[in-house]
Amino acid sequence: KKVKYHLENGKTLTINAPNVSDKNPYIQSVKLNGKVSDEYMFDHGEILKGGVLDFEMSDKSGTNPFFRHKYADLNNHVAVPVIDAGPKVFSDHIAVSMSTITSNSKIYFTNDGSEPTAGSMEYREPVLIDKTMQIKAIAVAPRGIHSQVAEANYIRKPNNWTVKIDSKYNRQYTGGGDEGLIDGIRGNLNFASGEWQGYQGQDFVATVDLQKETQVLVVGGGFLQNAKSWIWMPTHIEFELSSDGVDFQKVADIKTDVATTDMDPKIRDYTMPLKPRNARYVRIHAYNLGKIPAWHPGAGDDAFIFVDEIIIK
Repeated sequence: KKVKYHLENGKTLTINAPNVSDKNPYIQSVKLNGKVSDEYMFDHGEILKGGVLDFEMSDKSGTNPFFRHKYADLNNHVAVPVIDAGPKVFSDHIAVSMSTITSNSKIYFTNDGSEPTAGSMEYREPVLIDKTMQIKAIAVAPRGIHSQVAEANYIRKPNNWTVKIDSKYNRQYTGGGDEGLIDGIRGNLNFASGEWQGYQGQDFVATVDLQKETQVLVVGGGFLQNAKSWIWMPTHIEFELSSDGVDFQKVADIKTDVATTDMDPKIRDYTMPLKPRNARYVRIHAYNLGKIPAWHPGAGDDAFIFVDEIIIK
């Protein structure tokens, strides 16, 4: 078995376990870049260097390749609380719950973006919110020791639109699912931050249902290029409008302007104003670069398109 992870810094980590199976579930040895590891964990910095992680598997248990252990004194630490409400984007209202695994500790929170303290509101039951809000929370133990700050952002959708995606996004880069394309949450230069949807070896095609005839003035989309990590801008982006979801008319064809050889991460919103026209459906088709160019280390493999938002005004 072999798995490759394309890291955000442009390096690649390859994990090999050639003989792993139901009959060989036991680890006999681990090597990172050819060096035997006797610790059960790796520092994040080691992973970011990329390279090859080799697992030798066996059908025999009883051996312990990890005889050195890194540890921390947990007695003087309080676990960060968990803030959970399910989806981060909601239509009407949502109940936000909080929890901590540290025994006998209490949770204190704020809902105005300020830093929480032991003097902030104490969490006792799920908090009902009906507008866009940032919640921050800490857990405080009886001795006064408190955790690091947990933070969660919840966004109330500005519309009731839905979206149907005809392409298939990569399961590692879901961007919050289908509705993530019209939720107003934008990505940053870190392609793995969770806001981006990634499509490899295919065009990106999706249709937004505005739920009723609406005057459309601007169409567009937000895209990322990070060529080191196999992500390129689409070559061009077409938009079509329809009143019935069957007959579509092309109204825009936007050419992108970032060179394929540009290796610096870049975010672009490509938009185009239209002559006012009523429509219920807006279809976007972003064309994939295709095969990675010969000059690139990933030459011959399939390029990605990364999109975070369909823009309609």
